[in-house]
Amino acid sequence: MVLIITPYLTNTTMGQVTLLKRFMAYFPDDSCVALTRRGYGAGQIKSRETKCVNENIELLFPRPLGSRWGLDNLFWVISFMLALAYLPALWRGVKTKKISKIFLPTHTSLDLVLAFFLRSVLEVPYVVLHMDDAWESLSGACWIEKKITRKFLLSLLSGAQQVFVLNDFMKNPHETRYGRAIDVLYPPIDLSAYDAIVPLPIKRPDEFCILYTGSIYSAQWDTMENLGRALALIGDKKIACHVCGCNDAFKRRINELRLADYFRFLELSPEESIGAQKNADLLFLGLAFESRIQPVINTAFPAKLLEYMASGRPTLACVPEESFVSFYMRKHSLSEVLGTNKPECIAKVLQKIKAGKSNFSTMCSNARRIVAEQHDEKKLSQRLWQALAA
Repeated sequence: MVLIITPYLTNTTMGQVTLLKRFMAYFPDDSCVALTRRGYGAGQIKSRETKCVNENIELLFPRPLGSRWGLDNLFWVISFMLALAYLPALWRGVKTKKISKIFLPTHTSLDLVLAFFLRSVLEVPYVVLHMDDAWESLSGACWIEKKITRKFLLSLLSGAQQVFVLNDFMKNPHETRYGRAIDVLYPPIDLSAYDAIVPLPIKRPDEFCILYTGSIYSAQWDTMENLGRALALIGDKKIACHVCGCNDAFKRRINELRLADYFRFLELSPEESIGAQKNADLLFLGLAFESRIQPVINTAFPAKLLEYMASGRPTLACVPEESFVSFYMRKHSLSEVLGTNKPECIAKVLQKIKAGKSNFSTMCSNARRIVAEQHDEKKLSQRLWQALAA
């Protein structure tokens, strides 16, 4: 039995949960037990979707509240102490499951401590999936979190049976940093399942439809704001950005900036969002240029990137030049890439695209080919299971 320390589900970890479910698609039935968080409600990984046994280990795992109330250190310490209080119950639950391997696909500091504890107590091998540089950057974290993370991270990674990263961009720097071999495991997608979803019409008559799917938070915020400013510079209200996802704070901000005329907010299911992607004139992938989590942004492989590549629709990536997404899109010629988020530059590129002056036919063909060759869900899921079953 493999113990999976699952990510909690928030608007900032939705993509990680999506990737985890895809990675587990071809695991044997009832091969895993998930460490879930009742404290997060929707954060549980459903057994029918991930081949986990139904009797998952539940842990009431409090969320640090410091950033909300401005009392970072105090609330972090209280949350951490409460989490430690649940470790005996967690240990008893894990011991009854006959765990033979631990899989750690998360990137929060408290999960890191839990993994270190379980590794020490259970004395079983473990595999790490290192999704981005969140552990290394810890921007905005309190001093206790930084100290704990730096203490445990090197030991955890050096002792892992195998460490995976999601892209080649992270492989060499991490091998140098941690002095060990690291393997690349590309994010997966089921192309046939994606293709089976029926296109969803979302455009208004005579509208040039730009579509963004997913939440908008600090990893995208400034670029999405500047997209609105760019649309205002163009001044054509028949060009609009449709946004699918949980974005109440962004809605309020757009209203404050008086840019609401250039956005359409849609309440769609994940499947409907994919259907909408197939009917958009342009898919927009924007990442922040000035964020406290910039190292995370620059090393991440967004889950929506694979969906955009599979859609066969034109994509504009407005991302930092030093980011993995910029490197990847340019390397394979997958989309238009803009290395600045200045409104006037975005406006200029949008006008060029609308005028049909981009070679999207070749780019879309390249994207579909790369998805089929490098991101096949069955092959990648089976490869990960082989590592866990070894």
